[in-house]
Amino acid sequence: MPTPDKQPDPQALEPETPSAQPASEPETEERVESFTKEFENFFAHGLPDPSSWIGVGLDGTLAQLNGPLDPAHIGEPVPNMVARVRDWTNRGHTVKVFTPRAADEAGQAMVEQWLKAHRLPELEVTCEKDLHMLELWDSRAVQIIANMGRPVGESRVEQPRQALDNETLSQPDVKNDPEPDTSAQ
Repeated sequence: MPTPDKQPDPQALEPETPSAQPASEPETEERVESFTKEFENFFAHGLPDPSSWIGVGLDGTLAQLNGPLDPAHIGEPVPNMVARVRDWTNRGHTVKVFTPRAADEAGQAMVEQWLKAHRLPELEVTCEKDLHMLELWDSRAVQIIANMGRPVGESRVEQPRQALDNETLSQPDVKNDPEPDTSAQ
């Protein structure tokens, strides 16, 4: 309780400004509903998230690779992948050519010239993944089951065996001692 000689601070008695107050429940619900409608409308028309992208390998995926990789040559286009890339870009997806050739400017320029010469859409050429990449289509990728480390397909370098449910492929083969019987305690 204020004493007569001390007056309360007038600013302390003023109501908070609307920006400092948390949104009321109806306002929050309205914003969530508005966002949900925009989200559903955006994806209902098949439009992708504008920040997402699909990575497509070059050698052996978008371009034919017959024999060892030649840094000075890019093969002819792979018709099925060209059609797929055109379809994706026509539907509004961002597609990037994902290749180690993009590690230097000369290699990146070579890929860009190849795309133009073969009348492919103007695509970004990169050698870096980021959190917005949805998928990677590549002749060298081995897909794994998320959070499991188990391959979906075959590997060229890994022994052809599956990990058992209770092991990982990086574990040494160790026999586990049986669990102690705690029912007698």
